[in-house]
Amino acid sequence: MPTESRKTSPAHTSLPIIEDLIELAQTLHADAEDVFRAHQTQLAAVLSAKDFATVTRHIGQYQFSQAATLLEQVHNRMQASAT
Repeated sequence: MPTESRKTSPAHTSLPIIEDLIELAQTLHADAEDVFRAHQTQLAAVLSAKDFATVTRHIGQYQFSQAATLLEQVHNRMQASAT
């Protein structure tokens, strides 16, 4: 059963959103802001308060490269903790 709960955890279901955001931010696509805003509540639940505030600031200031870098770090941490 622990494996099943891990698959449906907020962190697990947030990984595809984070992956999409990384791709959009790396390509400097303006949709990164829309995707972030659409999933803001879910992301706030899985990111630390500091990471969430930093990503929010980067996205809001169109600093997509910085946002992508931080989101990659978060993504890597989440994947490591899921194993």
